[in-house]
Amino acid sequence: MFGLELLSVGLLHFAALEVNPLTDQIECDSKKPLSIHVVPAQNAVRYDFSKKTAELNHIGKDAYSAYGEGHFNTETRGLTVGKQFLNHQIEFYFEKYNDDKNDGKLACLQIQKVKITMNYAPTIYISSKFKKGTPIFDKILEHEKEHVKITQRTLKKYKKILEDQLKHELQNQFKTGLFPVDDMQREQQKLQNRVKRITARVSRKMHEEAQRQHNKFDDSELNDTIKYNQSIAPKLEKILKLNE
Repeated sequence: MFGLELLSVGLLHFAALEVNPLTDQIECDSKKPLSIHVVPAQNAVRYDFSKKTAELNHIGKDAYSAYGEGHFNTETRGLTVGKQFLNHQIEFYFEKYNDDKNDGKLACLQIQKVKITMNYAPTIYISSKFKKGTPIFDKILEHEKEHVKITQRTLKKYKKILEDQLKHELQNQFKTGLFPVDDMQREQQKLQNRVKRITARVSRKMHEEAQRQHNKFDDSELNDTIKYNQSIAPKLEKILKLNE
């Protein structure tokens, strides 16, 4: 199970410089280099083998599934749950200018730093019906660990994609001004929303790819099981006939 949330932990820091030039000479060029970092942050995998099958069925139905409706089994042997969520941290730099003509203050504003943290905290469940250390338990555990790896690979891939996309789209879109200082909060929100739109778009693509990869893995496992059962059945039939 692979969920997605976008959380804005907007730690919005301001560094300010107040100067007194002529207003018609002010140009809101970037005064600080734009720094962009996308950082993965994964918790250690948690394991829970205490839940009964019925409880896992309930967790599976209530949780977000990346595998689609067709991948809910009537009996859940194992389950991997772990919502992946993104935190935004944005720092701003602004300069204030005395506006003698209009008896007020104007400002230029730019994004100075963007840090996106890609959080992932997976929990693997295996039904208490299966005793730890048995072959079927080990098989279920192996399967669920592979789902964790699929998510990890997807996050690693999209860390670079998100970082590159932010750098590309913000290179000429991370500053604004002149505007009255009283409008600072509104202008700051506009720049923050610009970052969040880019992040949300890339995150949707990441989520869709994760769905495909999880589905592909589950379908492959299912096909292997079917082929195995189909090859074993005739052999068993021959053995049983020999013993008649």
